[in-house]
Amino acid sequence: MSGFILIGNSALISFNVGDSRTIIISPKTSMHKEKIQVLTRDHTLEDYNEMDRIEGVGGVITYQPGKSKRIAGLTCTRTLGDIEAHAVGVIAEPDLKVWEVTNKK
Repeated sequence: MSGFILIGNSALISFNVGDSRTIIISPKTSMHKEKIQVLTRDHTLEDYNEMDRIEGVGGVITYQPGKSKRIAGLTCTRTLGDIEAHAVGVIAEPDLKVWEVTNKK
């Protein structure tokens, strides 16, 4: 799950849980191509901070050749639901980030 909340004309809060992303696409102008900006990061075992957190609570990460790393059968380290996986470190806490909104051209 991911998304964003616009606060007035000055701030944007992005959030996500799992492997969904929030992006913003700036419009194309006569001088520039459109710009794609990723606002969130995936919560997977490819992220060393997430992997360390899982291992720190005793979670066992499995590796299979040619496949993604897994914890409790999942590739995501944060999910909504999946209560059984909470025992091995999978959490539902979202990442939140505040962005300043400007009207630059």
